Amino acid sequence: MDGTPVYYGEILSEHAEHALEARHLSQLLCVTENEFYNAPVCKAQGRRFGHHRSFQLATDQAGEQALKSVQLQQRGFFAFDSTATFGMLSERLGQGWRVQWTKLTKNHGWTDFADRLGKRGEDWFLLGGISPSGAFRLYSKEQPFKLAIGWTALFFAPAQAEAKDPVPESGS
Repeated sequence: MDGTPVYYGEILSEHAEHALEARHLSQLLCVTENEFYNAPVCKAQGRRFGHHRSFQLATDQAGEQALKSVQLQQRGFFAFDSTATFGMLSERLGQGWRVQWTKLTKNHGWTDFADRLGKRGEDWFLLGGISPSGAFRLYSKEQPFKLAIGWTALFFAPAQAEAKDPVPESGS
């Protein structure tokens, strides 16, 4: 409704193969509740987006053992954290969690930010970041990157996380 192009249809269909315009997209994130569907979508669309930019939510059994047992060539990278399943994220959304952001500065660096929010993967999830040049990156434990001064951190946390200890240049 705001002019953002949306493809409605089966992403694994022949129609999508010809009609889906992906040149302007930089990353793929599969977030259906069917974990057995997300993996083949990442595998099939990986050549279009680049396998290194194809992500899916973790499976319910996606602990360290699952990371080793399911070959990466058969799935996308697990986005965010190995505990970030569809069920858990949906539950947290229902509890009032929301996507938030904060810009890292000399006076408010990564350590200050992370310490303020608590234990990552339980009290909050790192979703990604936006570099000073404007490049967006999804976070994955399998493809970690370092957020530094000038980056904007995107995170998922309880709404009150922002008000708990207000930080300059923070928003949602």
